[in-house]
Amino acid sequence: MQGIAEQIRALVRSVTNLARRIRRLETLQAPLAVARPQGGHIIQDEGVDLTERVYLDFVGVRVDVTDDPDNGATIVTISDPEGDDFCRVTPLDVGWQINVGTESRYMKHSTAFQLSSYGNVRGDDAIDLQRLHWGGNAGADVAAAPFSAILTNEDNVIEDDCDYSVIIGTWNEIRGGSQQNFVYGYNLEVLTGSFGNTVFGGGHDLDDSTYNSILGINHDIDGAYGCFIFGEQSDILQNVNDYPTYCGSMGIFNLLEGDNWFVFQMGEELVSYGLGSTSSERTIWSLQTGFRNYLRNVAGNFQVGQSTKSYIPDADAAGNYYDGRILLSGDYEKDHPSDGTGEVGGFNQGSWFSQSDVISTWNVAWTTGRFQFPIIEDSTWLFLIYVNATEKGGVNIHGWKIEGQIKNDGGTTTILNSIVTNFYRDVVTKECQVVADDANDRLAVQFRDTNGPDATWTNVQISMFTVEVGAEV
Repeated sequence: MQGIAEQIRALVRSVTNLARRIRRLETLQAPLAVARPQGGHIIQDEGVDLTERVYLDFVGVRVDVTDDPDNGATIVTISDPEGDDFCRVTPLDVGWQINVGTESRYMKHSTAFQLSSYGNVRGDDAIDLQRLHWGGNAGADVAAAPFSAILTNEDNVIEDDCDYSVIIGTWNEIRGGSQQNFVYGYNLEVLTGSFGNTVFGGGHDLDDSTYNSILGINHDIDGAYGCFIFGEQSDILQNVNDYPTYCGSMGIFNLLEGDNWFVFQMGEELVSYGLGSTSSERTIWSLQTGFRNYLRNVAGNFQVGQSTKSYIPDADAAGNYYDGRILLSGDYEKDHPSDGTGEVGGFNQGSWFSQSDVISTWNVAWTTGRFQFPIIEDSTWLFLIYVNATEKGGVNIHGWKIEGQIKNDGGTTTILNSIVTNFYRDVVTKECQVVADDANDRLAVQFRDTNGPDATWTNVQISMFTVEVGAEV
């Protein structure tokens, strides 16, 4: 009986081993079935069990799995990151160093936000996103001012005393105490004392300029205040320590220089400048529109058209002869004087003058006051003048109409004809006429009282319309 029992146990063991081999064979034929190898591990993700599988598959460019038959092992190698396709963030005292490939970028908070590793002189709360600097100029080409920002490109500078300034572009500088500037473009400089400027374009220079807005290229502003430039290669300059004020310029090749006040230019190749600091050497309260217009030492002018020109030839301090003028040259000139200005215009145009004066004493002799108008050499004016005058309180009123023609023939100025109409006179002894001032080449309006002298204060206003044409020999 004992032999039979031993045989039965051996048979059971054989059947059991066979069943195990069958189950293992079924497992190999159906890999998706759940089977936990004896002695294996349970795979988890962040502490959570994953579905049990037969295979453990390694994927990814940093993972390399090889078979080691000599040692009966499977080797899993995870390589260190290298090259340009990885990003590593390293904490710093203030901010982070970010390595992208073999290059480093810096995100610095608390004091500034910057990309490059050059220098630690960024201003408080500054932003510096440029990547390159002149020759690796560490600590120099940066947004050094508090609350400043360099937002793109390379080789830009905001000095440490230029608060609230912004640069977008390349090769720009804001330095020398300039504040609250906004610069967009390339190769720009905002220089000493500039404040509150907005600059677009390229190649601008600003010096002691305040509240300016510039758009275009190659502008140069020096000593301007409250100016606006739009266009290309315009200049607003100071002369003899005086400066353009509240000026505006539009178009191309414009120039404002000297004691220009409240001057606004539009068009192309416009010029407006005074020679110095005296009252007769300033261009003030004037406006130009059109093409190749030119103003010099005149005030209260409004020019419309093309190739027009209005200027005081001799800059005489005694009077601003072309003040209060509207000049129109709608057609292109057939000829223009070579008067040394280098500007065209003056021979084919029409004007409307509006001027005023006070007569404090009516003399017996004919007296020339303010109303004098230089005549360009080798030109002629056909004119119509309305003269209106009143004493205080309107006690006595006088009105005249004067028609005539004057010419300047090679430096000799003469009246060709004139007609004076006594439109109305409360005092018939008061008279008005026009003469040619040959010595100064001017058309002059004169007054007298045949019963004078009469020290009666009189306010005088004239409006003169001219048709001006000339041709040089």
